[in-house]
Amino acid sequence: MASLRNFNTLSPIALGSERNVPEVAFCDVTEIVSPMLYTLYNAPVNPLSVAVNPPVLLKRMAAFALLAFSASTAPAKENNRPAQPIEPVTAILDAFHSYQIVALGEGNHNNEQAHRFRLSLVRNPRFTATVNDIVVEFGNARYQDVMDRFVRGEDVPDHVLQQVWQNTTAHSAVWDVTIYEEFFRAVRAVNASVPKERQLRVLLGDQPVDWNAPLSVENQREDFQTRDVFAARIISREVVAKHRRALIIYGGGHFSRRPPDPRNSLVALLERAGTKVFTIATNTVADLEEIQPSVASWPEPSLALIRGTVLEQAGFVPLPYPSTTIQAGNDGFDALLYVGHPLTITYARFAKELCRDVDYIQMRSKRVGDPKWDSKFKAKCEAPLPILPQLWRTYRAKGLSATLALAPTKSGDYEGGPTDLYRLAQSMLKRHKFEDAVAVLELNAKIFPHDVLSLNTLAQAYAGKGDVAASWTSSRRALAINPHDKTARAALGLDKK
Repeated sequence: MASLRNFNTLSPIALGSERNVPEVAFCDVTEIVSPMLYTLYNAPVNPLSVAVNPPVLLKRMAAFALLAFSASTAPAKENNRPAQPIEPVTAILDAFHSYQIVALGEGNHNNEQAHRFRLSLVRNPRFTATVNDIVVEFGNARYQDVMDRFVRGEDVPDHVLQQVWQNTTAHSAVWDVTIYEEFFRAVRAVNASVPKERQLRVLLGDQPVDWNAPLSVENQREDFQTRDVFAARIISREVVAKHRRALIIYGGGHFSRRPPDPRNSLVALLERAGTKVFTIATNTVADLEEIQPSVASWPEPSLALIRGTVLEQAGFVPLPYPSTTIQAGNDGFDALLYVGHPLTITYARFAKELCRDVDYIQMRSKRVGDPKWDSKFKAKCEAPLPILPQLWRTYRAKGLSATLALAPTKSGDYEGGPTDLYRLAQSMLKRHKFEDAVAVLELNAKIFPHDVLSLNTLAQAYAGKGDVAASWTSSRRALAINPHDKTARAALGLDKK
């Protein structure tokens, strides 16, 4: 541990002239070459063919480089062209020929769609030929030796391995769902299929705290400064200084290049030290069709280079009607990973064995410090399977009647409680389908009669369709439940001075 604490400086290594793109007089090269490049880039190719057919790889590398360059040099005032989807695995692997570090945002923690994509990425035959290391947020660096032995194929007992993700600085159970262990096991399986010199190393990026030490975890964390500073030191020492290439898998907030505090994000620290990073936001919450309707037809998954496009300004944060996603601002990402409409995103669950593990429940309850945590955990373990993705796909394909016919009528059948139908109605409102939103929100009000948020949104839906009387009635219903609700009071004009 002492060596980690004393590692106080970053040691970047320059990667070559391709990083130092000269300033040029900009002409809108994207309008001239982008259609041709996207056609070339998306051309079908056997992933194994690049090993025996170098021109295939060279053409793709050139296409990616020119696409990225033309996007990154576009002036801010030209951010009005649509983003174009490209095949994501190939695009990310090709990015490593220009960048030593590629940072792939997770999207909302625990989402299954991004997890499945990451598995397909590391299992691609080109991955081990291109990438050396994977840096993850969901592992305590105190157990780096455990992880090294595990991914090399050595025998590591399950109770030892699980300390990697259960003993991070996170007090909550955020990393305890099944997908993070599954990712580590996938890397181990990949390594078993390749020569030793091509085996991947997983670097654990979370601070090496000891939950059994007399000193509190909070005090221990002070020794390592922030989580991003610690991770930047690990990457500088283990990746950059050794001339290796790494994929970083973290929450997208660690990759920010924009306010409120971009200076000390993981990406900002690396780039300020001289290592350029290719950053990818994984969107799992914002409806990008609000900004670019053609996103609805994109393959799942897809990657888009967003510099100079309308999506460059996307905040990847959902805002309720009548606001639009674009008003949220952005974090300066280079690319977007699209894994589906936000209403289709599903989340990993806890293993059945963990749900019955008394020792685990006691440990996590103590760390969280919530006397009701065990009952909340039990509720999550027993939650129904998600219905919202089915409702949204049915609405898209068959319309409102089929959607209402599919919608459960019992509160216990909704994984997200009243939030499920509320979110469905929000997507309808954003598309000005006011009558459809009214029908869904009225159903929500019957199933969850005390949900003030849905009643206030129902008032908006009625107002949108021009039914002022019904809008006022909905606001009064909300106010009857909570007399202090500001939204309902404002709608009824009760707080005017």
